[in-house]
Amino acid sequence: MSCSRSSAFSAVRPVSNGKQSDKAKRKYMISLFLQLGLTRALTQLYKLDSESGSEEVKRNERQC
Repeated sequence: MSCSRSSAFSAVRPVSNGKQSDKAKRKYMISLFLQLGLTRALTQLYKLDSESGSEEVKRNERQC
C-alpha cells in the first residue's frame, strides 16, 4: 500500500456527458474526503501512541 495521493486524482476524468462528469466529481470528492479522514485518524493515533511510548505505530509509519 503506497502513501501517494495519485489514486484520488485518477478518479476524475473529463467526460462529455454532464451526468457522468458529476458522478466522477462525486467519486473524487468522496475518495479525497476518505483519504483526508484516514490521514487525520492516523495522525491522531500516531500522536496518542507516541505520547504513551508505543513503537508499533512508529514502525508502521516508517514502512509507508
